[in-house]
Amino acid sequence: MPLSMHCSHVKSPAFGQLRQSRIGRVLCGWHCLRNTILKIDDYVFIKQGFRFVKISLADILVLEAEDDYTYFVTTKRYILSLSLSAALDRLNHPRMVRVHGSFAVNIRRVDTFDEQTVTLDGHTVPLGKNYKDDFMRSLHLD
Repeated sequence: MPLSMHCSHVKSPAFGQLRQSRIGRVLCGWHCLRNTILKIDDYVFIKQGFRFVKISLADILVLEAEDDYTYFVTTKRYILSLSLSAALDRLNHPRMVRVHGSFAVNIRRVDTFDEQTVTLDGHTVPLGKNYKDDFMRSLHLD
């Protein structure tokens, strides 16, 4: 299947004409990669604008969901148009543990926690009652 076929969700007639050209197929390919997480060893590349940014998995503190987007929080914030579940699936990293419906944390970066919150490098996130047992089990694996 040609690369341009993957972008059939773009309905614009002008974009449809552009897709037929060589440069249009390249642009279309980049457009379709906007939600991509490329994992290589202990790093991921995530699409930000027209560039892929390299992030060490160890540097990710928190994944935060907001509507249909997920923020990757390091010393900076990166955003992808993915659900939190999809981001976790694509990362496939055992140290990233969901602690709430809207949050996952890197258990190696946890500073403190109590019955209701987890703190990592100054970021405090809620600890949901449905996720406490998995969170506690993940600490034993570390």
